[in-house]
Amino acid sequence: MPRCHYTKLYPAKDLPDKRQPRRRSSSRFGSVIPLPAFPPGAEFLDIVFAVARGTVDKTFQDPKVNPSFYDLPSGMSQQDVPPHVLRLFIKGSSNPKDIEVRGKFEPLELTKLVYSKRRPSDRRQEPEGPSLGREVGTDEVTDMLPLAVDTTDGGVCPDIVGFYCRLETADIDTDFLTIAADLTIQTYIAQLTAEMGFAPAAPVATRYRKFFMNLDLETNPALLEERKDEGLIAPEVYDTRYLAITHLFDVLRHRVQMRWTAATTGAHPPTPAQFGLPDIYLQAYTELMSKVQFDVARSYLSVDVGGSIDLNFVEEAFEMFANGELRTQLPSLYWTTQPSSSFYLYFAEFAFLALECFKTAGSKISSEESVFWEKVLSCLIRTQEIYFRVYCPPSTAPLKFTDYRACNYSPLDAYACSEKHSLRVRYESLPLAGDRINTLALRMSRNLLNAMPGGV
Repeated sequence: MPRCHYTKLYPAKDLPDKRQPRRRSSSRFGSVIPLPAFPPGAEFLDIVFAVARGTVDKTFQDPKVNPSFYDLPSGMSQQDVPPHVLRLFIKGSSNPKDIEVRGKFEPLELTKLVYSKRRPSDRRQEPEGPSLGREVGTDEVTDMLPLAVDTTDGGVCPDIVGFYCRLETADIDTDFLTIAADLTIQTYIAQLTAEMGFAPAAPVATRYRKFFMNLDLETNPALLEERKDEGLIAPEVYDTRYLAITHLFDVLRHRVQMRWTAATTGAHPPTPAQFGLPDIYLQAYTELMSKVQFDVARSYLSVDVGGSIDLNFVEEAFEMFANGELRTQLPSLYWTTQPSSSFYLYFAEFAFLALECFKTAGSKISSEESVFWEKVLSCLIRTQEIYFRVYCPPSTAPLKFTDYRACNYSPLDAYACSEKHSLRVRYESLPLAGDRINTLALRMSRNLLNAMPGGV
């Protein structure tokens, strides 16, 4: 077992309290990251976030306006640097206490800090510009030796990091450190696939992890792009699916915002007509992604592979997923197979959309898919309550959509089996009033308002 040095960032009495984050970011998807002392000889610092869960915003404010941001020269090369990694040249620089990094698309979840230096064979010209004020592309540094990796305890959010676990070459073998220092999406997919391949086949948790892993592989644009580059999916399949996913992402976000707004005014949930009838593109994209998700479910949530989907498997899989029971850590220290953010709401919102599109004349959504979405809708809305408790952010302020992140995971708040059963019973006894879909829509609106009084 490799040894680990625990590096405290504050005196014990000053360690941040989970209920009182140390310093909040000023931006929508920002993260304030405390930095420990740089290890001797380090030339580069890679700030690594959860792979494929958002991208680092490369457009930073001028440090003269806000010193906590870093001014990255315009046009700086980012060739081959993954979108979830911020690489800084730190040789000879002062050691700041923290850095504020902004993200796009999703809240950033810190995975690790990787310190490295160039190997003797790669001693090129020193990068120009301010040392810690510029970002470096791997076209400038092709062969680096990892010196140390700082990781948090279980994916703790940057706002509440009180210490890091430091892995160094003096304490562990170089191979282990190299694996822990890995940054690429390609290796993430390989490790996740291997992890599922070597997992015991019998436990249902393995089946469910494989379901969510493959659902991510088929619907996450960053992972789809990597699979296209490896020749695992055709370029035209990637292009079509990328357009569908990005368009649906905007539509689902707008629908959730409308649902929350209606809830705040005490109005009934928006009707399909108020959402707007799907145009030809939305109809086609919904049909495509309905089939993609249905096929993945049929592959992993059926008693017989490719047979009828077992609803009990679906219910248990989403309960365990929302409850954090499926989360897995890979050798490269990434946590996976867990909800990444409030995008968990989009499962239910897509089900609503698929059912609406099914009723459109000429819809290509099969009756089998329609029955599936109608049956699982209650589960997708019910498990929102589990997610909102287990991944509740450490803040006393009115919570918002962007506050819910994977790094908020709290095992002490996880639902017990008896609680999950009680929740099922409560939803099964909801008054249907002749329209089950409307009743569930009202329940989702209440979930949104209860969990996100600060806004969506």
